[in-house]
Parts: sequence; structure tokens; C-alpha cells
Amino acid sequence: KDDDNKQSILEKGNKNILAYQFKKFIGYKKNVLEVGCGTGQLSNYFAIGTNNEIIAFDPTIESLKLAQNFANQNSINNIKFVNADIFDDVLSENYFDFIWCNGVLHHTKNPYKAFQITSKSLKNNGCIILLEKILVNDSYLNRSYIDIYYDYKIKQGYSNIEIQKKREALENVLIPYRQSENYQMLKKSGFKKIDSFFQWFNWMGFIAIK
Repeated sequence: KDDDNKQSILEKGNKNILAYQFKKFIGYKKNVLEVGCGTGQLSNYFAIGTNNEIIAFDPTIESLKLAQNFANQNSINNIKFVNADIFDDVLSENYFDFIWCNGVLHHTKNPYKAFQITSKSLKNNGCIILLEKILVNDSYLNRSYIDIYYDYKIKQGYSNIEIQKKREALENVLIPYRQSENYQMLKKSGFKKIDSFFQWFNWMGFIAIK
């Protein structure tokens, strides 16, 4: 929002239990990447009050300009913004201690390759938080979960036309994996410790340590 400031972003972030606990888990003097940061509210939240280096990564320059302007206006100096596509493969290898990746991979043309590119930028013993839409084994439940999510979108103020347009735009583009396939992807990418810590219908959160 235009009227957001450092304090309001801090308050919003602290109310998000997952973001709040992740920020505590990071600690200090760490390199942190957010993949698909959008307008940067979460990346700026991670940066506020710490000496960590935050890299906010997104392919949409207009969103990053908003994020950069907010950081400049609020004197948040320990954050940098990178405008690129995951498949541009511009991230330094073995650089980050923590990666946050929320709802990104299933929107890419090749989630497994996108994850390989992202995860090689993580140091050994580094940690990634991965939140993804998943497929469940039963097709009826898959459809039911989609309907529940659309109901949620309606309650958030989206119109039926907006939801339908997004659905059509994502047709043949959205590529969710099953829970087991996400585990396999993490194992093949060299992660030694893997667990799922959250599920809300067809959304699941994974934590993995390299």
C-alpha cells in the first residue's frame, strides 16, 4: 500500500507466523534470497532490524521498482533487488544461507530445472523454505481444493471475471507436483534433511537443509 512504512511492514510481518519464525530462524550476518519477491514487502520485512544481506529476486521490473522505492524511502540499506528470470541463471553458486521460495516453481515451464538453478546458489548446510501448490492422489479432492481456493479469492475481493481470467492464463502453465515428487526433487538436488511442515488443502510447505 502507498501508506505503508517500515513500522507497518514490521507489524504485518510479525503477524505472519511463518514469516516471523523464519526471520527469527535466520539470525544475523546471513545471506538471504527471496525468489519471486513481487513488490518486496516480505524481503523488506526480512531486512528490517537485521544486519543480514537480503536479495529480492523477481522477473517483473515494475514490481521491483516499487520495492526499491519503499526501501529507499525507509532507509532499508541491507537489501538488493535483482531483475531476472530464474532460467537466466544469474545467481552466484554457494552464496546464500537461506532461501525463501513461495508459490514460484509451479508457475515455471520446468519446475525441476528452476529448482536446480535456485538451489545451487545455496551453501552446504543452507536451508530452503519451499511453499508450493501440490496435486493430491484423488482427482475429486483436487477439484474440491481448487473450488475452496476460488471461494477464498472471492472473499479476498477478487471478482469471478478476474479469477476466470487468471485460471485461463494459467491453463497448461501451472505445473504442480505431488508431495512425493517434491521430496524426490529435493533429494535429487542434494538436500539431506527434508520435511513438510504445513498443508492447507492443496498448498504445502517444505523445509530442506543441504
